[in-house]
Amino acid sequence: MLTDTLQMSERFACKVVGLSRSVYRRLPLAQTPGDPDADLRAELRRYSRKHPRHGFRRAWAWLRYDQGIEVNKKKVHRLWKEEGLQVRRAPRRKRAGQSSVPIVDADAPNVVWALDFQFDSTVDGKTVKIASMVDEHTRMSLLNIVDRSITAGRLIEGLEKAFVAYRVCWRVSSHGRMRSMGAPRKYPEELKERATRLAVEARRDPGSKTGAIKRIAEQLGIHPEALRTWVRQAEIDGGVRPGTTTDEAKRIAELERENRELRRANEILKTASAFFAAAELDRKLK
Repeated sequence: MLTDTLQMSERFACKVVGLSRSVYRRLPLAQTPGDPDADLRAELRRYSRKHPRHGFRRAWAWLRYDQGIEVNKKKVHRLWKEEGLQVRRAPRRKRAGQSSVPIVDADAPNVVWALDFQFDSTVDGKTVKIASMVDEHTRMSLLNIVDRSITAGRLIEGLEKAFVAYRVCWRVSSHGRMRSMGAPRKYPEELKERATRLAVEARRDPGSKTGAIKRIAEQLGIHPEALRTWVRQAEIDGGVRPGTTTDEAKRIAELERENRELRRANEILKTASAFFAAAELDRKLK
């Protein structure tokens, strides 16, 4: 370094670093004709040309068991690196995202709304559900629903109120795009029925009742909370536990949907009536 960068003489540079000139001029043993590992290096180069995708471990196994050469694995590793025979790691393939739709940049208000669901529990062990929505550009909270149970009808009603409050048209593709995070996993109906049946039967047996839901969920690869919800609904449908049955829930959902459609039609009629009344008043004034 001193001789190349600072243009020092060899004598002065060795004097500065305290190194003998004979030591500086001495070549490494691997670069001399008397290299004791020359034959081993040649064997490694030959093996690498024959098996270009093998590493030093396979080369050591070939030398040890096929060629009968007693050699240390660490020495093979050192010589393998000195000869530059390392195998280049293949780059990992980048997997495509789950969605082929390009991500929309939140470069203005009311462009991307992020909807997320959180779950918590109170001191008595009862579940608390939270539905929150924020504008990714302004970070303003647009929707907050906190309750023991949040039905689809209530969530749709809250979203419709947010659309009306912030004057966003859901059908226009260039405005009001919303991205939902953490979609729940979908389970096949056959798996759902089988897991529910096994869990209900296990809970009936006093010997296997404790931890039955968690044990069956782990065996079938199902989230324990999902299986617990299915079992609870099955017990309600069977009359074992009080609550709203599946048929009643469907009927309530149908009534809520009809109610929403009637309210939407009523709002349209009110808007149309106001528009025609204003037009008629302008005509009379003229």
